[in-house]
Amino acid sequence: MAVMSEIMQSGNKICLPGSLQAEYNVIPEGMQAEASVLYRSLQTWLARVLTEGREKGLMDFPGSPQGQAGLIHAAMQGALQHARAEGPKEFMTVVRQLRAGMKATV
Repeated sequence: MAVMSEIMQSGNKICLPGSLQAEYNVIPEGMQAEASVLYRSLQTWLARVLTEGREKGLMDFPGSPQGQAGLIHAAMQGALQHARAEGPKEFMTVVRQLRAGMKATV
């Protein structure tokens, strides 16, 4: 989430995977393939972080780590785009909601 926050604060930009996914149907096939590899790499990394956090009792969330990774990724990309029009407070609202929804119950 820190990287997304830095992107948001650097002049209302969106992240590279988000921009590639938004234009997926119009970019060349080679770029589509590479965009998919990048997205899957990010999803795999985030799912590993979530698995480790859950196993250590640092966080809890419904469903699988892979499903939660998809939710976080989509929410963060949407929050970046939303913040471009509504300001950084909107981005931080999404971040707080995501964190609150994953607090450990221990």
